[in-house]
Amino acid sequence: MRSIKALMLLTIAFTVIAFSSCKKDNNEDTLATSTITVDIDGTPTVFTTNTVALKGELNGKEITSVQGTDKTGNTVSLTINGSVIAGKTYLSNATEIENKSNFLFTTANDVDIYSNDDASVQSITVTSVSANRIEGTFTGIVNTSLFGNGAIKVKSFTNGKFKVAIISK
Repeated sequence: MRSIKALMLLTIAFTVIAFSSCKKDNNEDTLATSTITVDIDGTPTVFTTNTVALKGELNGKEITSVQGTDKTGNTVSLTINGSVIAGKTYLSNATEIENKSNFLFTTANDVDIYSNDDASVQSITVTSVSANRIEGTFTGIVNTSLFGNGAIKVKSFTNGKFKVAIISK
């Protein structure tokens, strides 16, 4: 499990590097319509700021991170390890690292950092993928067991959907 947590931290680092080194594309129309929607503990939440899928490699393996920020500054990052295939579901408890999903949710100002809840299964299903866009659904539970302030906090993600532009590195 520590390797999963380490992979999540590497995903954050990958995200920072990717955003700081991205060049402007002709994907502006696609980027402008990129959204992530999800009910967090039953509350509908929309992520439209810096909402994008970043595609690259980590230790020679393909990794795709779908991420965005909501209007209050909360961020979500959904990571798919391995090749992205339309119609495939990636699970946090997959035995092969290439089929794993990882969730990361950070509250505004990094007050609390939530990651995969080891007691439940987080899933990401890719419904459509092209060279410049990915769409899918997701669901799962995250908690602050490793990170955060004070007592363990839990958040439930239901009805999650994403339609975002892909930026390849």
